[in-house]
Amino acid sequence: MHTPGPWTLRRGRRHFHIGARAPGYGREVAVVRYTANADTGWTSEENARVVTAAPDLLEALRPLAALGLWEDNYPANSEEWREAHDLDSRLEVWVRPSQIRAARIAIAKAEEK
Repeated sequence: MHTPGPWTLRRGRRHFHIGARAPGYGREVAVVRYTANADTGWTSEENARVVTAAPDLLEALRPLAALGLWEDNYPANSEEWREAHDLDSRLEVWVRPSQIRAARIAIAKAEEK
């Protein structure tokens, strides 16, 4: 399991330091060296921000990944599907099966499953 979030980003002299404040865990989670890619325009700061957001992104994907795929059990937006996912009947759900699969793949990648 990864170090619980939230993670913080701090600029050092030569690196970005990504840390955690969770009790029982070391303060530093990762270090990103200062670099820039002239071809793409990507910078190490942007990469460090994505890494810093990783625990939050992972948790945000979990509810999406937990949704049953329509073809798994129920037709999209059916009452059975809504009840299975504890959704208000007035709420319209516009989630494609490919989005649910992508969330599941991202979580599996993060958890090495």
